[in-house]
Amino acid sequence: LPFMSAYLNNHAFGAPSIPYHEAYQIMEQRYGYGFLNIPHALLLFILHKPERWLFWFLAIVGVVLLRQRQKIGRDVRSIGIWALGLAISSLFIPYVEQLIARSLQLIPVEVDLVRGIRYFVPIMLLFCLWPLVERSKQFETSPIWVPRFGIASAGFLLVLLWVVLHPPVLALRGMNCWLHGRLVCMEKDWPAAIDALGAVQRKIPPNATILPVALSLEIRYVALRSVLFSGKDGGLLSYVDHDRLAEWHRQLVVMEEAAAEVHLNDRLRRYVEVGNKLKAQYLLVDFPVQQSDTAMMDVELLWQNSVYSLVKL
Repeated sequence: LPFMSAYLNNHAFGAPSIPYHEAYQIMEQRYGYGFLNIPHALLLFILHKPERWLFWFLAIVGVVLLRQRQKIGRDVRSIGIWALGLAISSLFIPYVEQLIARSLQLIPVEVDLVRGIRYFVPIMLLFCLWPLVERSKQFETSPIWVPRFGIASAGFLLVLLWVVLHPPVLALRGMNCWLHGRLVCMEKDWPAAIDALGAVQRKIPPNATILPVALSLEIRYVALRSVLFSGKDGGLLSYVDHDRLAEWHRQLVVMEEAAAEVHLNDRLRRYVEVGNKLKAQYLLVDFPVQQSDTAMMDVELLWQNSVYSLVKL
C-alpha cells in the first residue's frame, strides 16, 4: 500500500510536458525497445536464444501427449489456465494499455508487467519432464530395469543440457563459497566499492553535493549523500517529471561522451567540467587519478584506492 500510494500520487498521468515523441524515445532508450513493444518482447523471448527451441518443441510435444491421458488431463488444464492468466497479465494487458496510450499520445501507466513472461520458462520445463514421469510410472512394477533407466537418463540429460546452456552462476558461486568454509563471499570489486563508500561518508559533509561516475545509488542510499546525477534516475523520471527527464537525458549524453574519452586525464577533465557545470562540490570517478592532473585542473585529490578516486572540486 505505501508503494502504491507513492506511485499513484506522484505519477505524471496524461500527456508529457515535453513533446511526446521525445519522451517516448528517451523511455525507449532507458528501458529497452521490448518494454514498449510487447510483440517484439514476445518474439525476442522465444527466438532470441536458439538453444531454447528444442525445449519449446519438447514442451509442445509434452502438452499433446499429456492431453491424451485422461487421468491427468485436469492437471494439464489447470496449468494451462495458470499459463493463460500469466499471458493475460504480462502480455495482453500491457499490449492493450500501450495501444491506448500511443493512440492518445500518453505516457504508459507502467512498463514492467511484461517482465512476467519469464515465468513461462518453468512451465516450459515442467512440460518437458512431465511426460517422462508419466511414462516411467508404466514400468514401476516391471522387473525389467532398462526402460526405467532409459527414461531417467533422458530426464537427466535434459536437465543437464539446460544447466549447461543456462549455468546457475549465483548458485555455483554460493556453493564454491561454502566449500571454502565461508558463509558469504564478496565479488572482487566489492571491497573497493565498500572502501569508497566509507571514504565518501568520512570525507564529504552530509549537506554537500557529489557527482558520482559510479556507485550513484549506493552513495545516495548507503552513504546518504546528495547525488546530482544517476543513470538510474531515468526510470523514475519517466513517470514523475518529464521536464527533468529531458534534462536527465541531456546530462546522460554528456556523461557518456566523457566516459568515451580514451585518456584518463582527458576523461577526468571532462568530468570536472560537468561537475562544475552542475555545481557539484565533489566528484567520484572509477579510475586512478594522478596528483599532477588534479593540480593542473585546480582540484584536490582527497582519497583513492585501486579502483575509485574522490576529488574535491
